[in-house]
Amino acid sequence: ALTLFVDALLVSPVALKHALRPEEAAFGRWQRKERALEYKKARMIATNQALAWCLQRFPRLRAIVLTGYTGSTDSIIRRTQLELGESYAWLQSEPCEENIRWPWLDDLVVMALGNFCPLLESLRGCSPCDSLSCMSMQFLASRCPLLQDVPLYRMQFGNAEVWREKLRMPQLRAIDLTSIRTFNDESLQALVESSPLLEDLSLAQTSVSSAGIQLIARGEALPHLKHLNIGGLDLTRPAM
Repeated sequence: ALTLFVDALLVSPVALKHALRPEEAAFGRWQRKERALEYKKARMIATNQALAWCLQRFPRLRAIVLTGYTGSTDSIIRRTQLELGESYAWLQSEPCEENIRWPWLDDLVVMALGNFCPLLESLRGCSPCDSLSCMSMQFLASRCPLLQDVPLYRMQFGNAEVWREKLRMPQLRAIDLTSIRTFNDESLQALVESSPLLEDLSLAQTSVSSAGIQLIARGEALPHLKHLNIGGLDLTRPAM
């Protein structure tokens, strides 16, 4: 089995630094922050573009782990300032905006995986981008029939029709659906029908009710299920 571990930096910060105009050498606090944000965005996009290009060299790839950089946007900006050789003391008091991991799974990377890696089995350890589309995941599911482990937390793929017709993954063993508020009992029924081999399922903070959990608890729908995360669900006592 071939597993690809990808770090965050695939584009040289030195090259980006030399590309800056000389007149940008002098700037104030907010101009510096805006410049850092632009640099961070360019670096993230370049990383994913380079990753998508590299994937065509790994047709036997079975698993990909985007180890990358994990942290807050604020921390990444500070790291950016260090790499540019600028002072970053002004950022020490800035609040954390969000927690992210990058590189991430976006449409570009997912489509590349579908095009070049037909033996892909696992995406465990990867983080989906908020803009990841259902169309690209449908393409991946159709081109990678051996796919077993998929993280889709926070995505808006809750519609039952999506799971019944577009995201059919018969070999699926593990899926993380945490915080998909549109995922409900009907969606769960569709997932159970299309992926009966599930062993690890996270339904935390979804809209699944006690009726949906009872469907699983009977054991007939998912006979291989070993791990079930129901944190944050509003369930009645009988279903528990």
